Amino acid sequence: MRERILFLSKKYNKSKRRSFAGKTADKRYLGPIGFSLNHPPPIGFENNKNRLTAQDEVLLFQALHFLKFLMDKSGKTERGLSSKKMARIFALHNSARNRIVSGNLGLVYGCITKTSIQLDYHAYLSAGYAGLIDAADGFDPWRKFKFSTYASTAIFRRFRRELKLNTLIPTSEDTDPDNLSPPDKEIDKNVQLQIDRVLKFIQDQTHDLTELEIRILKSRWGLNESKTFHTLQFVAEQEGYSKERIRQLQNDAFYKLRMALQDCQLLR
Repeated sequence: MRERILFLSKKYNKSKRRSFAGKTADKRYLGPIGFSLNHPPPIGFENNKNRLTAQDEVLLFQALHFLKFLMDKSGKTERGLSSKKMARIFALHNSARNRIVSGNLGLVYGCITKTSIQLDYHAYLSAGYAGLIDAADGFDPWRKFKFSTYASTAIFRRFRRELKLNTLIPTSEDTDPDNLSPPDKEIDKNVQLQIDRVLKFIQDQTHDLTELEIRILKSRWGLNESKTFHTLQFVAEQEGYSKERIRQLQNDAFYKLRMALQDCQLLR
């Protein structure tokens, strides 16, 4: 959670710091959406999939920026906030962000119908949801842009990234450990040596990967001590995430590794 807080705390409108620091800022920014720093998010708030009005959307984004300011302020002061209060702020942030995402899911389906990029349906959804989350994290309501326009750009960007990722490293069902056929016993020794070198590179190339991404790759592709391949569902249950989220993190890790391989003399 700490890494996520450090990432989010930098993405708020710095010109509003004086307003965010006011004594009544929490009531001014959190009150209109029913939030309070002294209470957890309302039950079921983020699961409401009704479309948001323009005004509701602005209020939610303003609350998000205020909460990010609090995270940033906590990291810069000597005393900071108690872990309990920081966890509550993080929970409020996630609840507001998830409400924005759930209220704009129609943008993902709209972008799927408009794009000329060819992906399978699950890849469309995975990339589209990731793009929508990116947009929710980066949108600034004070710049007078429409969120739908900003989010559509982020979603199409994710579509292009997913296409590039699938081109560089296949991630379809054909490459899932559950569906791989046993390797040919007569496989060329030079090819096997090359494969071993790539696996060694993956094991060593950890500075660009998060700890979670490393664990996912090791568990999914038999890079652990047991040399056991595990399914997405198994890894999801072990890590406490959804199966789809594990697939997204796996793809992100693949992309980072592929970029590193391009700069490496290993396969040349």
